Amino acid sequence: NTCSIREKAEEKLFHQLGRWKKLKTTKPKWNPDKMGRVLIWGEQGIGDVLLFCTLIPDFITKVNKFIFKIDKRLIPLLERSFNEEIELIPNTTFINENEYDFQLPIGSLPKYFRNSLSAFKNSKVLELTVNQERSNYFRDKLNNYQNKKIVGIAWKSNSKVNNKYPFSLESFLTAIYSPKITFVCIQYGEVQEEIDNLQKKCGIKVVKLNEVDLYNNFDDLAALMKACDEIVSIDTSLIYLAGLLAIKSYVLTSKNCYWCNGVDNEQSYWFQSITLFRQSISG
Repeated sequence: NTCSIREKAEEKLFHQLGRWKKLKTTKPKWNPDKMGRVLIWGEQGIGDVLLFCTLIPDFITKVNKFIFKIDKRLIPLLERSFNEEIELIPNTTFINENEYDFQLPIGSLPKYFRNSLSAFKNSKVLELTVNQERSNYFRDKLNNYQNKKIVGIAWKSNSKVNNKYPFSLESFLTAIYSPKITFVCIQYGEVQEEIDNLQKKCGIKVVKLNEVDLYNNFDDLAALMKACDEIVSIDTSLIYLAGLLAIKSYVLTSKNCYWCNGVDNEQSYWFQSITLFRQSISG
C-alpha cells in the first residue's frame, strides 16, 4: 500500500510538472558505435515521443537490448506492436542504472537516423498495431449512421505552441461538410457543447463516442482512429498517431508551423500517409 501511495504521488507530481524531467544518470550517451543495453527516454510531450517512435525500427537493430521509458498511455499500443522486442516502463517509474549500459533522450535519435532527406526516404517504416477487435466494434457502431465515408476530426489544441488556429468547430466543419460523410470526434477536451451547438445551428452531426477516453486511453483512441477512413485535423499529437497507424490524413498547418512539418513540402517527410495544407498568410 505504501508503494502504491508513493507511485500515485509521483505520478501526480509528474503530470503537474507537465513536461519530462531530465534523466539523472551517470551512464554515457549512446551512439551507433555502441551496442549493449540502451535506455531511451523522453524529455518532451507525448506528441514528440510519437513522432520520434518512427525511428525505432532503424534504432532497434543497433542495440542488444532496448529499454523504453515512456508515457504509460502508450504502453499497451507499443506492447502489441513490438511483442517482446522492447522493454517498456512508465516514465514515472525509477530504473536502476545497473539495468542499462547507455542512455539517450529520444529526441537525439534523428541526429543518427534522419540527418538528410534521403534518410527519410530510405528508412524503415513503423506501423503500429491496434486492438482490431475494438476497432471493428467502433467501425460497426459508426456504420450504423449509413454514410459512405467515416472521417475523424480534430480542430483545436490546448498547446501554447500550436494555439495558432482560428477555428471554431463550425468554421472548421462547414468548410469540408458533405452529407455522405460521418464525422467522428477524435478531439479531446470539453467539446460536447460545441458539437451540440453545431447540430442545432447547422444541422451537422458529429459523432462522439463517450465510451472512449480520448485523452487517457490511447489504445482505444488508436482503435477508433483506425476505424476511420480518413482524418482531417490541425497539427496536433493526434496526427503523429495517425501517421504511425498509416491512416490517410489531411493536416492544416499554420504559417509558423511546427518544425517537423518543413517549409513548403505538401507531403510529410515523416509519414507518407499525411498531406499538408499550408496557411499562406498568418491569421
